[in-house]
Amino acid sequence: ESWAAGGAPRPVAVEPVQRNLFSLLGVPAKLGRTFAAAPGRRGRRRVAVISAGLWRGRFAASPAIIGRSILLNRRHYTVIGVMPRSFTAPRANVPVWIPLHLGPSQISASAREERRFTVFGRLRAGASFRQAQAQLSAAMSGLARRHRADREWRGMVPPLGGVFPPEKNTRPLLARLMAPACLGLFLSLAHASGPLLA
Repeated sequence: ESWAAGGAPRPVAVEPVQRNLFSLLGVPAKLGRTFAAAPGRRGRRRVAVISAGLWRGRFAASPAIIGRSILLNRRHYTVIGVMPRSFTAPRANVPVWIPLHLGPSQISASAREERRFTVFGRLRAGASFRQAQAQLSAAMSGLARRHRADREWRGMVPPLGGVFPPEKNTRPLLARLMAPACLGLFLSLAHASGPLLA
């Protein structure tokens, strides 16, 4: 939890996400914009996207929120966008999203049992959920052979729903990878021959 500015400070949950999460899911900001996929020098400043609920409840739905500075964990972040009320990724009731930065300690061998990452993927044209599940299962088997900590875990590829505005019709194309050590799993899938998840 972090502290957010805007009247009296209060604790809010902050969700670090990959910069391409919003574009992958095909959901633009209701107001402002989301994170740039490859930020330039100027893009390295601390930025945040907030939920419609926080925007309405904390900032009176003011359009002036774009460009405003909020305080999170004693650091200033510039609000660049507000998401639609119906957007609920990677989980429900997220009030603030910030770019995910993985340091050396988070991708080292000692972080092998880190289980808190969620990975989303988009099926390639012509691929089925059954095929994607088979590829994920093969990747999980490979991880289990190399890492004892992964031997009791399994991966699932359920269809993703509930994160889109009603007018969006992209739900059948998306999946949420439910598996441990998702960062390593994602890298395994990315390097597999003919990946089914784009």
